[in-house]
Amino acid sequence: MKVALLPFNGPEKQANKAMSEIVRTLKRNVDFVPLADWDDAAKRLVAPSRSPDDLAAVAKDLGVAVVITGTVKRDGDWMLQVSVRNGDTGKSVDKLRYPLKGPRVDAATLRQLADEIAPAVDRAAAPPSTEGTEAAGEKRNIEDENPLAPKPPETPATAARPPWTPYVDADVGMVISSRNFAFDSGGLKNRGGAAAGLHFDATGYPLALLANRPGDTINALTGLGVGVTLDWMFWPDEIPCTDTGGGNCTPTSDRVSAREYRVETGLRYHWNFLNRPMSPDLLVSFQYGLHAFSIAKKADGTDVGPPDVAYSYLTIGLGTRVPISRWIAVLFNFNFHGVLDTGAIQTQAEYGPGGAYGIRLALGAESNPWRGLTLRVSGFYERFGLSFNGSGTPAPAKTANGGAADQYYGAIITAGWVF
Repeated sequence: MKVALLPFNGPEKQANKAMSEIVRTLKRNVDFVPLADWDDAAKRLVAPSRSPDDLAAVAKDLGVAVVITGTVKRDGDWMLQVSVRNGDTGKSVDKLRYPLKGPRVDAATLRQLADEIAPAVDRAAAPPSTEGTEAAGEKRNIEDENPLAPKPPETPATAARPPWTPYVDADVGMVISSRNFAFDSGGLKNRGGAAAGLHFDATGYPLALLANRPGDTINALTGLGVGVTLDWMFWPDEIPCTDTGGGNCTPTSDRVSAREYRVETGLRYHWNFLNRPMSPDLLVSFQYGLHAFSIAKKADGTDVGPPDVAYSYLTIGLGTRVPISRWIAVLFNFNFHGVLDTGAIQTQAEYGPGGAYGIRLALGAESNPWRGLTLRVSGFYERFGLSFNGSGTPAPAKTANGGAADQYYGAIITAGWVF
């Protein structure tokens, strides 16, 4: 049986407590229609009000048997009122009323509501009686039923929040990354290896405060936020070796440290353009990034591996999040880095000035097993392409004879919370 639970009027926190109790009580026996589907149908049928005729029109279009509305209001004394309506007529079959001690829905009231809501839904699902509900002793609320009667305006605090408009999305976990650095020309020092590290990511969406207000424009704005990502890798110390000729290298007793970190921060945007819980999100970002890798020099000042890099860049990202079920979604992102600086490697003391670009691909999945808890796993590939033009006076100290590719790839596993 399909049931539509429409947003209750009144103080948001108390209205949501009553609605949550109804969902908890009925969820095993009924199929709740997503609010976005109801809103879409109401817009399409030009049936925006809660008059019986408008409610019946939308309910018939969606195959809804019962519609539940309600309010937490003060009419002399505070009261929770829940109206359980027949979907075919839109008229109230049961009107459950609970006096409150102030604007607060207490535990005892929720228990009573849980006991009474299921029988009321069963009665409302029955075929409508030709005698109407007045004969059954139900008192009709003229203000609630009459489409011409004045209604108090619905404030932003009384509308339901779409589930895809969080205030904060943050997670922390582990990153495992490999690096492969190679010059185009042979005979120059390259680099490979793998290490583990920490990953942190957080995004705040200040415009999510507008999510309670209806309208496509507002829905599109709520996903604009500001975020930061930090990866900090724990590379083992490098062990320099002595070239003994013939391609052999004897390890020494020296140890030099290696360090890698990556930071990105800026604007992030997600948009559920169909305004439905099970529809894709468009993901867009414009951020500043810094990805650095450095290896300390030996005591005599010589390099152990290739020169240090510190890529600073502006990155534009485009991606999507596609729900597979209520608890699982897949994610894809592509970023293009406009490199502003590469660090020591393109200085006159190393391989000289030149150009650079970067890309990053990420593919992953997330699970939402309980409330706001979110588990994510993803794989990534990042590449910086370098070129050296050999210009400048004095000439560069070293020559790359073309360019180099600096590649990073690995996996990220995190746990976080979406508030």
